[in-house]
Amino acid sequence: MSKEEVLQGFLSKDAHKVLAASHEVIHSVINDREMIEALVPQLDLIKEQVQGLSYGGAILPNQRFVDKALSVISESKESKCLCEYAFDGFGQYAKLMEKYGFILLSEKTEGYVNRGEIECPKCH
Repeated sequence: MSKEEVLQGFLSKDAHKVLAASHEVIHSVINDREMIEALVPQLDLIKEQVQGLSYGGAILPNQRFVDKALSVISESKESKCLCEYAFDGFGQYAKLMEKYGFILLSEKTEGYVNRGEIECPKCH
């Protein structure tokens, strides 16, 4: 999605388009900071337009994706590294993300359990 399409998705008042735009922002944390930063000037308008929509969700509310996308845009406004959003819930993809340089992963063994520690190569 282009920057314009993402913005139009947020402003559409259509829950499906808002969710698609939210997912695009969340997935762009690692590789398209420019797209996220382009949304910063429109953040107040976006927040206003997405309020009151019903996003559904069978077990967990889909509102969480919209909230996370708004947090990403807000944090980008403050020029912070967005690594904490990229590291949230990648689970089985950790090795792949490390391979492409998105994270630094170190494994530790505690008893019989392997635990991983994640570091951001940009801000750490």
